[in-house]
Amino acid sequence: MSTTLTLSDSSVLSQFLSLRDENSFELGLEGGCPKENVNELTRALMIHCNQDNVPKITALFVHKSFSKALSEDDLIQLFNCLPDLDELSLSSVTMSVKALVVLVAQAKHLKKIRLDRIVLLCQRAETTGVTARLCKALSALTGLHSFHLSLGSDSTGIDRRVIPLFAGENTDLDVLVRAISSLENLRSVYLGRDGRNQQSNLLPRAFAALVQTTESVTIRNMAISPAHVRQLRSQSLQSLNLIQTDLRDDGALALSRCIAEGLLPFLNKLYVAGNAMTDEGAVAIVKAIQSNPVRRKLEVLDLHDNFLMSTTGAAVSVLLGSNCGCGLTFLDLSCNPGLGDHGGVAVASALADNCTLEQLCLFGCGLGNQTCKAIAASLSRNRTLKRLNLYDNQYIGEQGVLALVECLQDQAFYLERLEIKTSQLVSRTADSEGKHPKSTLDFFLRLNREFKRGEALFKSEADYLKGPVAKASELDLSSLFYLLSARPTLFSPPASRTRQAIVHLHKLCHPVALPLSQKGTSSVAAKVFCNPQA
Repeated sequence: MSTTLTLSDSSVLSQFLSLRDENSFELGLEGGCPKENVNELTRALMIHCNQDNVPKITALFVHKSFSKALSEDDLIQLFNCLPDLDELSLSSVTMSVKALVVLVAQAKHLKKIRLDRIVLLCQRAETTGVTARLCKALSALTGLHSFHLSLGSDSTGIDRRVIPLFAGENTDLDVLVRAISSLENLRSVYLGRDGRNQQSNLLPRAFAALVQTTESVTIRNMAISPAHVRQLRSQSLQSLNLIQTDLRDDGALALSRCIAEGLLPFLNKLYVAGNAMTDEGAVAIVKAIQSNPVRRKLEVLDLHDNFLMSTTGAAVSVLLGSNCGCGLTFLDLSCNPGLGDHGGVAVASALADNCTLEQLCLFGCGLGNQTCKAIAASLSRNRTLKRLNLYDNQYIGEQGVLALVECLQDQAFYLERLEIKTSQLVSRTADSEGKHPKSTLDFFLRLNREFKRGEALFKSEADYLKGPVAKASELDLSSLFYLLSARPTLFSPPASRTRQAIVHLHKLCHPVALPLSQKGTSSVAAKVFCNPQA
């Protein structure tokens, strides 16, 4: 059994000693603890680690709010008391490389390291030496399987005599990457920086060593050139995530050749978001996936936040078609406003015959009513799509939304979540403050699917009726009809309770016209709704 203990106030020792009966626990250090409390904790930890048959501290989580007032000696003294860690997480912490080396060297059984937005400091003249000591300590972690390093940029209050490690154009990061790449059990690596497309000091040879030995590699906000991509050869890599790496079309073309030539045979997740690619690079990647004899292994493709147009949409539609044997379960084309209705219709039409895709993200793609109509037509045949994101497509109007609503009411659909914002589809009557309410189609679908799967959002119908239904009822009649038809308990004895609930719904909505489409709804539901005394 493991318990999480968070120390952020003065009751340090009492909290620590209260866990004597546990087998192990995780230690979270956050908040501005006074120095005397930290000293108290350190003394308790020193006593604890020298005793037998006591619970082990298997994970340490340290936040900036805790560490900012501590000196290097304070941290080293504290870290020396933690020899049994399996997991280490430092968030937004600025600390000396020496303190981190002590912690890593002391905790020889670390399996997971997460250094998020961290600033590691050292004397200018000692950069090479402290890097070597850190690499030596990491190389000794034979059980390490996950390494996350996100370099922060906050240098507020830093002494000018010291510098952040891995900053500038030196090769310190290159040395560290080659050191962790030698670890036999390493499976996942994340390397990133604050800011976008900053200068990378990760050389192609280190990148090559990394992808050859791990299953998942993520590079964020570090420049990756075609020279890096041409090094891609791996019999183990399953997930490649290049986010805002300034890949551009040249890098995308190099990546497409690696995929087409089968140099990444086990790749099943590819994320290339925010890389300033145009149709030239994206289409090359899509066609490489399609032509690759092991293309069924690719399950995730993320091309969002590039400069893609309708040509990419057409290429993706071929990939999604049943004839190419595509195995994609997740596709993200979001934040490509040039895709437009032409590209959207192509992708949407391919859904009719696709039997693998479960999640499709088309956020901010400049889509309009024609795409919605194509999606509605495809949903009548599609049996796998569960989540669809059409949010922030300003050209989707009432016709497009009505097509989706009617389709979802008419068909035995499998969709579980639809995200859409339609500023055009609002009540024609402003409220007392002169504001028009937002569309509630997203609420409509979430309500329907949750109740159809028997998972109530509230403990009882009564609580539910007081919540979102009361707020959205005047706009979301279709949801209420679906609720009445999908929840037969509302029509079952005791009649008084059922009638009260239905009368409540009726009062909320007042006698108005029937919803946009009654097809597919229960006739008894419609009858009861319009006549609460029935």
